[in-house]
Amino acid sequence: MSPFLRVINRSAARTLRGCPGAHARAGHQQPFGLAVLLVARGAALTANRMLLVVLPAMVLAVTGSVVQTGLITLCQVLPWVVMQVLSGPLLDRVAPQRIGACGDLLSATVMVVLAVTGLPPLWLLAVLMAAVGAADGPATAAKTVLLRPVAEDTGIALIRATGWTTAVERSAGLGPYLGGLAYTRCGLTVTLLLVATLFALGSLASATISTPVRHEPATGTYRQQFATGVRFLHADRSLAALMIMFAVTNMLDRALFGGLLPVWASRGGHDTETTGLAISAFAGTAAVTAALMGWRGDRLDSHRRGIYLAGMSIAGVSRFAVIALNAPPTLVLIVWAVAGLGSGAGNPVIEAIQCDRIPEHLQGRIRTQIIAGAWTGIPFGGLAAAALLTLGLPAALWLCATAYLAAVAYPGWRVTWHTTPTTRSRPAPVPATSIVAGESA
Repeated sequence: MSPFLRVINRSAARTLRGCPGAHARAGHQQPFGLAVLLVARGAALTANRMLLVVLPAMVLAVTGSVVQTGLITLCQVLPWVVMQVLSGPLLDRVAPQRIGACGDLLSATVMVVLAVTGLPPLWLLAVLMAAVGAADGPATAAKTVLLRPVAEDTGIALIRATGWTTAVERSAGLGPYLGGLAYTRCGLTVTLLLVATLFALGSLASATISTPVRHEPATGTYRQQFATGVRFLHADRSLAALMIMFAVTNMLDRALFGGLLPVWASRGGHDTETTGLAISAFAGTAAVTAALMGWRGDRLDSHRRGIYLAGMSIAGVSRFAVIALNAPPTLVLIVWAVAGLGSGAGNPVIEAIQCDRIPEHLQGRIRTQIIAGAWTGIPFGGLAAAALLTLGLPAALWLCATAYLAAVAYPGWRVTWHTTPTTRSRPAPVPATSIVAGESA
């Protein structure tokens, strides 16, 4: 057994302290369920992030057109977002394992077809990548929905399960590097087969998860069930506050990565290696602290609010501030590494809050709608950067730092940080007339 699986197994073998819903699954235990879910999530995420590099390079090498390259990328991303949002009611009707396994299997099949046949006509490539995006969106959401029931089934505290999940997500940040390395050293065919293998591994891992997921009888139309999720989300003050925070901070992050950071590097005479190292340092240290939360996070579970406020404030504000001060590259790398420590501690808390507050039979609808809300700010990040740069780079960075701090602070006073089993099923009062029969708020 690998060291990673041994660590997860020891986590599962501990008492059910801090996992209030675990006993609800008495009679069914899958000791390695969390490890299997992490493999499924990590493999599919790594494959996706490899495609971030491989797909543009593949199209650009053949067409030489940046516009066509962007269109093909859009053909993958847009269906990913749309289908993930629309799949919410389906995830609450059908076992998420099946959706995750089928979605990753379809993605793997497309990658094999591309590897064997070579680059098809542009219109066909657009169709194939749209199919990958449409399949991968629900599959990604399915793995998120599985987190709480798998944690309860495994017998591990929720805050620790979200810590391990965050660590895997941050570690998948190596995907672009692996994709670029494989494409350069081994060529397109081998790289696509490697991506296909990762998708297939994710599919196999999802299919082997036997944790039962509670479903209530499907009542009403698909549209009515979708609307139930919308009303529930907007009635829950904590979840609504987190969604607003996600939208604002994602927009500011996109402004940083897509505009402010490259401008700083260009004006300061720094190459792309410096910016790449800063981003890698942030992701690497975030993975470390997230893994620590997975290892011992239950001991800090009573301090959720403090961990969130400290971690996310450091993660956001410090990155803007150190660039605004025009610090030397070495100091920038150090500060971004420290910022990653904060991110790795704060994100498991955010994930645990969402798992806690959303009833299991609504996980699919609410989770996908939160993701949709979080994405709303991303398209405007580049525009925001361009507008703010008219005030000068330092002013733009300080304004972004202030906005980031305000966005992070907002949930600090709006979120209910600890949820009992009773309030978990009813986190916010919702008028009975707004709920589809058979579903409770």
